[in-house]
Amino acid sequence: MTVTTIKRTENLNPLDQIKPVGKLDDVKDVIVQDSNIGKALKDYDLIMNVDVSPNFHMDLFDFLSFRGSDWFFDDFDKWRSSRENAIGKIKEDEFVIPDDKVEAVLKSVPPVLTPKEIEKFSNIVSSGCENLKNFGNTGVYISSLISDSYREGMNNFEFEENNLDYLCSYLLDSYNPTSSDTLGKNPIRIKIGENHGFGLGYCSNGVLMEVDKNHGADLAHGGSGLYIIGENHGDYSFNE
Repeated sequence: MTVTTIKRTENLNPLDQIKPVGKLDDVKDVIVQDSNIGKALKDYDLIMNVDVSPNFHMDLFDFLSFRGSDWFFDDFDKWRSSRENAIGKIKEDEFVIPDDKVEAVLKSVPPVLTPKEIEKFSNIVSSGCENLKNFGNTGVYISSLISDSYREGMNNFEFEENNLDYLCSYLLDSYNPTSSDTLGKNPIRIKIGENHGFGLGYCSNGVLMEVDKNHGADLAHGGSGLYIIGENHGDYSFNE
């Protein structure tokens, strides 16, 4: 992983830097019933019924990547078994779908959003994250939206401010699917004005990310690519 720090300032406790993200002025103008953002919000509300422990965020991303297809709905138990074989036994209290939500959750698929729509979606759900447990799950959910959008040929994702944990996590440059510092010919391009979230870019490969100001911890942990940091106030140290 290559990290470029343009300007370094003093370290601050990232928990002291968290501040609420206000709703966009035009949120009230979103037509929930008909818009892609509205459909994604309905899907998001459904997925937040899934109880996932923090150690199983990768399973949530994997789950979001494959759900909705007929084979996945029919072979959910097989998928679960494959995850258990890969990372060990999934305890019953670590990945739970309520019995009355199983069919709806497995068959629900959000529309593919544009980068601008994903930014609006992020602002809406960030302002409504009252349960701290959902900060990580929400970040992973938005990461899956980015992944879907990128696979459909879109790029250049921008976020003015981020408070969510694990935003832009588990992303993979389809042209360079290796843990390499070398960027592929079409890296996933992400620009963030100010980050307060934990684990931004966690385990993402082939990412070109610019962050003007970082207050969050554990940025780009386990990932590869090029991360350009304007000011680093977080408690994760980079070697210049």
